[in-house]
Amino acid sequence: MEGDMYLSDKRAKKVRQALDRFFAALNVLFPKDGYAPSQDQLLGMQNIWGANHYHRENDVVLRNAEGCWVWDMAGKRYLDMNATYSAIAHGHGNIELIGAMLKQAFRMTSAQNRFVNDMQPQLLAQITALTHQDGAILMNTGAEAFDTAVKGARQWAYQVKGVRSDRAAIISAQGNFHGRTLAAIAASATEKYRTDFGPFPPGFKKVPYADIEALKKTITPNTAAFIVEPIQGEGGIVVPPSGYLEAVRTLCTKKNVLLIFDEIQTGLGRTGKLFAGEWSGVHADGILLGKALGAYMPVSAFAARHDIVKCFTPGRHGSTFGGTALSCATALKSLELIVRDDLALVKNSANMGEYFLAELLKLRSPAIKDVRGKGLFVGMELDKNVATADQLFMKLKKHGLISGVAGNNTVRFTPPLVINKSEIDLAVQCIAKAAQEL
Repeated sequence: MEGDMYLSDKRAKKVRQALDRFFAALNVLFPKDGYAPSQDQLLGMQNIWGANHYHRENDVVLRNAEGCWVWDMAGKRYLDMNATYSAIAHGHGNIELIGAMLKQAFRMTSAQNRFVNDMQPQLLAQITALTHQDGAILMNTGAEAFDTAVKGARQWAYQVKGVRSDRAAIISAQGNFHGRTLAAIAASATEKYRTDFGPFPPGFKKVPYADIEALKKTITPNTAAFIVEPIQGEGGIVVPPSGYLEAVRTLCTKKNVLLIFDEIQTGLGRTGKLFAGEWSGVHADGILLGKALGAYMPVSAFAARHDIVKCFTPGRHGSTFGGTALSCATALKSLELIVRDDLALVKNSANMGEYFLAELLKLRSPAIKDVRGKGLFVGMELDKNVATADQLFMKLKKHGLISGVAGNNTVRFTPPLVINKSEIDLAVQCIAKAAQEL
């Protein structure tokens, strides 16, 4: 967006010069041995020593990035329509975020959590103000935030609701994605996440997404919480029908069940609202945040109402790096940029997302089955009889566009929220070419 500064911006020239001097001084203190591995060598090292837990692109090594663009070691430029799974909301190389990280790194990075650092209370206050919750716990990853919510909901069930020990149940929605810890995949019904990882922790039940009748039948007096994505991401950018989340809110209130929104992907402007739950006007009892919260640093949070947060007592939960001064300083700057100028970044997501969806809907291809989403959280479902999402992903990469792949044979587009109209037009051109080739 027009007010943001990146490393190549002429307004950031003095900062860039200072950084160049800084890195030159580091090279004097810590000289390199002169060996710089080639792209093929790096790919070989990855294949030899790295676990094969991701579908790796074995012909590309990314080296630098700025704004909505990334470059590989061969100098080829790609339009980043994935933004590290929605995390890089501010674009790559935002000088203010980098500055906040460097400034804090020279002051203090971390200390034991028995002491309060001067950044953490400020971040907690900002998170609770934006989410309209009463308190929060800081962690590192989205999966950790999910585990924290599960522990918080179970404690609440025993200490507040009165459920008998070891009987509290958590309900989740099929097609969800809450991470890859054992608890997160125990809450998932997707076999590719679950195969060969059992036995799973008990106490998790699954219902079809957007099925209020199934949820009614599954709730019992032992139900602690229903944890749901207001818009499913990994499930294929699935937007619930009108009235569903409102009905869920009414039901959970009636049955004294916590409603917890997983906004790790959808939160902080991604869908054209500060939080995706705002599209339905529903306020949850707890909310999970991550990805864009820390942007360039792994930061996550579980924010909830007072009677849930107060159940956590010393020794009951924690994380060595959860809430460090470095991560909190980065997250504070991230939130500042998101809410700046009357939520300009969020409004850009809404405007560019509406334009992007409209342009995609104009495409005519037998490969395209459906296009859906909110804001810059967009999915293109393909006809499985014509092409797979992986095939379109590869075609797009060839044309210089990086996308994502989600469930329901869907290609996912989640670019940085700073993307502009000309970049959207270029993306649509690439998608049209790739779809035609399929």
